[in-house]
Amino acid sequence: MLLEAAIRAALLAILVFVLIDDLKNYRIRNDVVVALFVLFLLWAALRANLALLASHTAFALVLFAILALMYGRGLMGGGDVKLLGVSFLWLGPEGALPFALLMCGFTLLYWAGARLKLLPSHRVGSRTRVPFGPCIALAWIAAEGLRLAQP
Repeated sequence: MLLEAAIRAALLAILVFVLIDDLKNYRIRNDVVVALFVLFLLWAALRANLALLASHTAFALVLFAILALMYGRGLMGGGDVKLLGVSFLWLGPEGALPFALLMCGFTLLYWAGARLKLLPSHRVGSRTRVPFGPCIALAWIAAEGLRLAQP
């Protein structure tokens, strides 16, 4: 379907933008998260599957609440929480495990690259802070690729 391909192309373009912008500026812009949300609504409308929409929405809301608690404790940035929330909306419960595993792998690789001073990071007190958006974006792209590769 042409419209679905256009939505997926826009999703990919936005995720690449998130990756680059967070690397450079340590931020995830609200308008980007809103664009990802709107793309999800378009994708869900194309599917015309209320059960899929309900399961993805419920799953994302539960995980967003958990992530918001982590934000409240200073464990995550607000942009990361919003980006993860919309990623779980897109991927749903069926895509969460591959996404989480990929995100752990990309995060470990990024952390190692930052420790070796190959990738951007900055010190805040005794902690090294790294942009998490690139890891989320790469894991999301890879998880979408895995989902599309399934018969």
